[in-house]
Amino acid sequence: MYLVKTIFMMKELTIIFLFIWIMPSIYAQNQTQKDDNSYEKNYYHKIKIISQTESIIKVIVEELKENHFEKNEQVKSLVTEAFKALFKGEKFQKQYLQDAKVQKWKNAFFNAEAYWQQQVKAADLLLQAKKILKAD
Repeated sequence: MYLVKTIFMMKELTIIFLFIWIMPSIYAQNQTQKDDNSYEKNYYHKIKIISQTESIIKVIVEELKENHFEKNEQVKSLVTEAFKALFKGEKFQKQYLQDAKVQKWKNAFFNAEAYWQQQVKAADLLLQAKKILKAD
């Protein structure tokens, strides 16, 4: 009887051990897949936002060109800083496009986010320039 109980206990311990040992790895694999899908979804959403921000920047630049922004030194320096921010963002843009090609969605999303932040910085500077130009 003691031997049967011991074998039964060993069997239970083996099952518990396997459950504790295997389940986290299965959970981690499933969680990684869910995270990748989430990053992919967020990446495409960020791409839409980047596109919209880009069109806003284009409109502001056209308006500044029509009003001859280069005549005002303060406005000219703001526009120069804005373009520096956009050029700084180009490395992030190249990187997120590369990451998306190889489906590294987490990296692609974070690089797209970094690029968008540079766009926002540029748009802010351009809006300040526009405000100063209209005040003159």
